[in-house]
Amino acid sequence: WNEDNWLALYLRNAYARIVVEKPAFTTWRDDPLIVDPATEGGSGEDPTPFERDVEKLAAGHNLWTYCERVDRAAGIGQHGLLLIGFSDVAGGEGAKLRQWREDAREQDLSSLDDVTGLKPILEAQIEDIDYGDIGSDRWGKPVEYTIDLDDEIDSETEDDPEGTITVHWTRVVDVPATRLLDDETLARPRMEPVLNNLLDIEKTLGAAAEAAYRAADYGLHLNADPTEVDLSAGMDDLEDELQRYEQGLQRYLRTTGMDVERLGGDIQDPSGIVENNLDAIAGQTGIPKKEFRGNESGEVSGAEADERSY
Repeated sequence: WNEDNWLALYLRNAYARIVVEKPAFTTWRDDPLIVDPATEGGSGEDPTPFERDVEKLAAGHNLWTYCERVDRAAGIGQHGLLLIGFSDVAGGEGAKLRQWREDAREQDLSSLDDVTGLKPILEAQIEDIDYGDIGSDRWGKPVEYTIDLDDEIDSETEDDPEGTITVHWTRVVDVPATRLLDDETLARPRMEPVLNNLLDIEKTLGAAAEAAYRAADYGLHLNADPTEVDLSAGMDDLEDELQRYEQGLQRYLRTTGMDVERLGGDIQDPSGIVENNLDAIAGQTGIPKKEFRGNESGEVSGAEADERSY
């Protein structure tokens, strides 16, 4: 699977969306409390300059909302980016557009006022990553990102050079989907451990829907008694009558000398298969099972306890 497959699953599968979004919603449900280490051992009654700066940044750019958004974006694939817009590229084209490739630490960006905006970036929007060479201080870590800034996250714009920028690593925050393992930035997607379960649910519900359609659109079996029905002249008249019945032009069949049987199987209840897969998903992710089903009447208190536990 690649980033486009994970994005498609997130967009189309209700249970996959919960697996991605629930951890982010829970993490960023309340604004974090930022404490300057310089206040340790002191009264901490008055905010330090650092704490005031964080409050200013959060208020001016809705920081915690963007943190939650990039958390969700990262969970769809292996990672996501929080793109930081600085004043040296604000509203820029040409030379300023190329400024994205410059090391932000080497520019004259000394004030929070130099931060002009934030933007979450999906892995599906990252077209290429250049990594540092062996022996460099960025060995195994990204140096530059080529990013597609098209607003349509599920469209292809790779042939449009105007829709991409190359960004220096100091102008983004690279957020892994889960805990890192063998890579410095790329984690395993949140949906990966439960992919088979998500697809099994999708196939089961799809099969149930198809079975319901086929049951509603049942067929007919006509068994003609040769002693009572003359078939020597062919089946044209009978076929015409069946066509009129099938198309709703005639709501009866003349069955003299014929036995008519309805063709169609019973619809099997898929809930057992779905529930077993939800048990596996809940066990792997730690997300309460009720989150995948919604709170039913009389289960609110239990759901709240599960939520607190989670």
